Amino acid sequence: MMRSPLRKIYHDTPINFEDLAKSYPPLQPHVFIDGKGMPNINFKDMASQRYLTEALLRRDFGLSLTLPPGRLCPPVPNRLNYVAWIQEIMLETVGNLDHAVLGVDIGTGASAIYPLLMCSTQHRWTMIGTDIDDTSLESARENVKINQLQGRIHVQRSDATGNILAPIFENADKQFDFTMCNPPFYSSKDDMLRSAEGKEFDPHSVCTGAEVEMITEGGEIAFVKRMIAESLILRERCRWYTSLLGKMSTVADLVEELKSNGINNYGISEFVQGHTRRWGIAWSFGDVRLSDDITRINKSHISHSMPLPNDLRQTFKVVKSTLPTVQRVESALHAVFTSLESLSIIGTNSSDQSQGDQMTFQTRCPHNEFTVIVQSAANSWSRSARRKKAKEGVQVVKPTNSPQVILQCEIALFRLTDQTSATLQCSWRRGRERELFESFWSHVCHKVGDRLNQI
Repeated sequence: MMRSPLRKIYHDTPINFEDLAKSYPPLQPHVFIDGKGMPNINFKDMASQRYLTEALLRRDFGLSLTLPPGRLCPPVPNRLNYVAWIQEIMLETVGNLDHAVLGVDIGTGASAIYPLLMCSTQHRWTMIGTDIDDTSLESARENVKINQLQGRIHVQRSDATGNILAPIFENADKQFDFTMCNPPFYSSKDDMLRSAEGKEFDPHSVCTGAEVEMITEGGEIAFVKRMIAESLILRERCRWYTSLLGKMSTVADLVEELKSNGINNYGISEFVQGHTRRWGIAWSFGDVRLSDDITRINKSHISHSMPLPNDLRQTFKVVKSTLPTVQRVESALHAVFTSLESLSIIGTNSSDQSQGDQMTFQTRCPHNEFTVIVQSAANSWSRSARRKKAKEGVQVVKPTNSPQVILQCEIALFRLTDQTSATLQCSWRRGRERELFESFWSHVCHKVGDRLNQI
């Protein structure tokens, strides 16, 4: 998996509030020594939360922030988790973060926190932020202005009864790369109170949001279902549609909604920061397939909602030989690939320069002995295809940069612990038909296994 560098900022080292206050003096009066002898702040105090957010944004991202009274004060580490996930999705979609990327933030809020974080950390990215609330719009525009990001962040009003994804509908000449949204969680005041009583949301902090930021008819599930319905019209006008979710129960309902509409290219993630737990959902109508680390979480209680894995592994027993195991596995793979006329090797970090162009992209599986990326414009590995070739002598022309790629996979040999076994991983990078991916990997495993027993 290609990790966003933002993941490390608050995960590797807990926030030292004393040091942070030294870099941002307005926070100092709110720092105290707790019962464990550690510097801390009162997360149930609105002023403490606000100064903490301002301090983190100033120190870690060079951003300034102003907020009107009664509007949501975004906790930076929590918001950064979602931003990092979006960046990881884009890494695997466009190849690297230096590409120009266009995103939409639905309900950007008074802080415009997501566009600010995105555009301050990715200098070729641009964003459109929408909101229905005049107070939030005015504040969001001011925050964009004071951070001198008017050239890359546009804040616009949206209609509560109109299209949620209005910027995409309105800009037919533009290709959008992602949408993001932190929708109102609750369907009513009573729903909000029940959630608080059940401690569904973080009981260790105070809620600073206004009703317009927290409540919508039908709650988050109805809101995201509207987004799904609109995406069915827009389809590949945007590469990835995403949303943050506040209720775990929402995940299963939305996955069912995606499946019932024939959307099988989707992913689920979980974001944990302190006592706060959130979930992310992403879906696409394109052929880019993401790593399991991005799209699947290991939680048994919602395992039924997870998409099928895009990373498949196979371990082979290796008979004794005078040749090193890595060389034998490379040789076996190369023989299998050569036998498939439709297949092209488009990148490799193999020591054998003849097997394809050296990689100019990041591998999804960095801890390996070697990696090779292959793609095909036709199915030449299934039994029916091989029988047809044997019967008719049909030659499939090997594609060169063909736009009609039906399958692209990354195959990596994991670091060896000994010379008696080898584990290969096949990651599905592009394609629309899962059956093709699985049949290709089954064919490769069968042929590689046979050759390893012969070499």
